[in-house]
Amino acid sequence: MTKIFSVLALLWALTLPASAQTLNTTDFQIQWKVSNRFRLFADENLFKRHESGWGQYRIHVNEQPLDEDQKAQLTRATSVLGTEHVLNDRFIAFSRILRAKFDWQGWATGAEE
Repeated sequence: MTKIFSVLALLWALTLPASAQTLNTTDFQIQWKVSNRFRLFADENLFKRHESGWGQYRIHVNEQPLDEDQKAQLTRATSVLGTEHVLNDRFIAFSRILRAKFDWQGWATGAEE
């Protein structure tokens, strides 16, 4: 019985008009969105915080009275530690202004500035 049904279904499918679809390159568009660029952080806001700290540290290095090669060498040698200092300092980066909400346990505790 099932064999007869399968044969009938196949014959029915063969009687349908075949319509081939071609893909034109202008018919589609791929859009990418990276929601978490650094997978070691479960929360994207922690990555953004790290990225902001890195940016503030780069500004600090660029303001130093050094030539470009020395700035590049300083950045390579101290970028991770410098970013951590920006994030963990009880002062707003490279100022003497105290943070409104500072947690002595460090940036990863989730305390907002």
